[in-house]
Amino acid sequence: MKYWSLCIFLLVPTLAFSAEIYWYVAASMSRPGEEVVQRYNRSQDEHEVVLISGGSGQLISKIRASGRADLYLPASRHFFRQAQEYALVQASTPLINLWPVFGLNPKSKSTYATLEDLGTPDTRLALGNPKTMALGALFEGIEGKLPPELATKLRRNTLVDSMNIQQNVSYLHQGIVDAALLFSSVAKAHNLPYIEIPRRWNVAAQAVLVELTSSSNPQAVADFAAFVIKQGDLFRKYGFDVVQ
Repeated sequence: MKYWSLCIFLLVPTLAFSAEIYWYVAASMSRPGEEVVQRYNRSQDEHEVVLISGGSGQLISKIRASGRADLYLPASRHFFRQAQEYALVQASTPLINLWPVFGLNPKSKSTYATLEDLGTPDTRLALGNPKTMALGALFEGIEGKLPPELATKLRRNTLVDSMNIQQNVSYLHQGIVDAALLFSSVAKAHNLPYIEIPRRWNVAAQAVLVELTSSSNPQAVADFAAFVIKQGDLFRKYGFDVVQ
């Protein structure tokens, strides 16, 4: 009996001072996000960070529904502004610049060399749902800058508007589509060839790290956010353009 009492006594302080931090990360940045979390969790034992990944729009819906969310990293300012509209932003820091590209099915890389090539008949494209995926919302801006004839051809060739970027990666690896909208960093991380969108038509995204008003432990979240900002090496490892 004394043994069990001692065990309970020793455990209580650990339980009293430990907490989980829920970090919602856009799927395009999940790989460096996972490494950041592993590094942080190994560095201390007071808090445990749990990473939740998905499309930026999907995540903001989960954040609002859960009532238990601490940090959010959407893949564009479009969804950052949504978080502001929902009064979810406690503090924010620009973290990464992202450039859209068209990733290629490795078997199709010899067929397509330019954006105009993707407008040829029978080409199968995967774009993105603008309500759930940052790239989908970005492409609406890109589409508005494209020559009308090219924009029409790309829409004609669109097979699917994906819910998140990982779906586009899967469609390419499975050979379901010939090309899919990705960020250049994601294409590099998955060893996929890609076609750059000319800068005169392209629209860059900026990922903003958001400390959320829904957090029940704002000081712990602020400390973890400061840690994330210092992990530029992990983001650069995956080809991301870290904001200086």
